[in-house]
Amino acid sequence: MIIYLIEDDDLKARRVKGYLGRAFPSARVEHLRSYQSGLKAIERGLPDLLLLDMTMPTFDQGGQTREGRPRSMGGRDIMRKMLRKNLVCSVIVVTQFESFGEGEDNISYQQLKEACAQEFPTLFRGMAQYHATSSAWEAELNEMIAVCTNENSTS
Repeated sequence: MIIYLIEDDDLKARRVKGYLGRAFPSARVEHLRSYQSGLKAIERGLPDLLLLDMTMPTFDQGGQTREGRPRSMGGRDIMRKMLRKNLVCSVIVVTQFESFGEGEDNISYQQLKEACAQEFPTLFRGMAQYHATSSAWEAELNEMIAVCTNENSTS
C-alpha cells in the first residue's frame, strides 16, 4: 500500500508516520510538506490512500519560515483540484484544528467534515482529530483506513 501524507508540521508528521509504521508495516509512506509538493506528487501517481492536513503552506518551508501564503483550506483545495483532474483515491483528513478559515468564512470541524462528505463523495472517507497529547486519533484513523483498504480490495 502506498500512502501519501501531506503535512507541514514535523512533530505531527512523525507521530502519524510512527503510527502507520506500527499499524501497516508493509505500507510505503511518502511525506510531502505543502499544497504544491503534495499536488505534484498526486499528479505524478495516485497513492492507495491520501492522508491530508487541512491547513498548510502553499510551498515547502525554507528553513524556519513558511513559504507562500498559508492556505487555511489547502486540503479542500487539493481535493477540488483532484476532482477537476479526475484523480480519484481515498482521502482522509487528519487535522488538529477545531475551526477553519477566518471571519465570515470560519467553519467548525463538524461543518467541514459534512461539507467535504457532500462535495467530495468519490474521495473523502472521513476526518480524524489529531491531538499531540493523546493517541485516541490513532483508533479513529485505523477504522477509516480499514474501510478504505476494504474498498480498494473489492474495486
